[in-house]
Amino acid sequence: MKHHEALRELILTVFREQRAAEIIHRLDRAQIANTELRDVDAFLEHPQLWERNRVRKVNSPAGEINALLPRVIPRGIQPVMNPIPEVGEHSEAILRELGFPSASIQRWSIESVIG
Repeated sequence: MKHHEALRELILTVFREQRAAEIIHRLDRAQIANTELRDVDAFLEHPQLWERNRVRKVNSPAGEINALLPRVIPRGIQPVMNPIPEVGEHSEAILRELGFPSASIQRWSIESVIG
């Protein structure tokens, strides 16, 4: 850590002009763990996430999707991975919980202020 910044600059200088495939080849040849991720979908399809059971299928308004488990899960706790709600699905319940009067919530719904 003492020479972290100098090492970072050296690595950036060496890799800056190379394509990803060459960098990965060099890291593999040096037996340095690495991976290439291109987008969120590629990330969620990474075999290590599935091997370590870090992804769950959840329902959404757009159909079933992959969702990453929380980063930290206390031992003995099973994370809740409920379906993703529709936009506005819980608006009335949340507004009631926040103390807004039912008449106001109903008016906002009629006026399309809330979904």
